[in-house]
Amino acid sequence: MQNLIGDTTMGLLSRSLDAAFTRQEVIANNIANHNTPGFKKSRVAFEEYLQQALGGDGKKLPLWKTNPRHFGAYDSIDAVKAENKKITQ
Repeated sequence: MQNLIGDTTMGLLSRSLDAAFTRQEVIANNIANHNTPGFKKSRVAFEEYLQQALGGDGKKLPLWKTNPRHFGAYDSIDAVKAENKKITQ
């Protein structure tokens, strides 16, 4: 069994939380200094850096269907079918 601390997913989650925390700090700083003369707001450009890291072609990440019952990114509402099952206990 792999150690959860060293796991890639845990590392990614940790970095994601760090990015969210940094964004909140920047927003709080902008709000706190809104009326300060000469203050210039800051922003966190996470989405732009992520897009650059992904190749910068402007395309969104594709959704993967790991189960045929999953909805696709571009499925229309017509593709959704109700399934009626009688539940017995």
